[in-house]
Amino acid sequence: MSGSGGVGRGGDPPPFSELNGERVARRIATRGRMREACSMRDSSDLALRIARVSSRASEGRPPEGLLGEMEDVLAEGYLTALSGEAGSRRLAERLERLVEVIDQPGAAVEARRVALEKRGIDADVSDLRARLALVHEQFVEMRSLSRSG
Repeated sequence: MSGSGGVGRGGDPPPFSELNGERVARRIATRGRMREACSMRDSSDLALRIARVSSRASEGRPPEGLLGEMEDVLAEGYLTALSGEAGSRRLAERLERLVEVIDQPGAAVEARRVALEKRGIDADVSDLRARLALVHEQFVEMRSLSRSG
């Protein structure tokens, strides 16, 4: 891709252009807003976008702009998965601290809550990564088709 900021390979928009456009428009300077954007519990829009690009990719020859859209979805998906994994690590650390004081009032209840939340996040991340792997395979295949045709 050239440094012009214009159109990418094969007439597709430059990689990550839509994602970057969204982030710039939403002014990502604050960490809280980035966490909100990458929340595992708020990923229904991302799941719909993943399903949509996957469905469009399975139709055969890529329509104009699909590769760029797939790159954007993959980037946002990987960012969301990494954010979920970081949250899971924080919960694991919290759980370790709770185990040290498990005999204190409320610690066992809190440990159970944290463990359930961690389990849910881990399942969400696993599911998201599986769906991203499929889209990534489709992306690689579509990119090779667009280059050969």
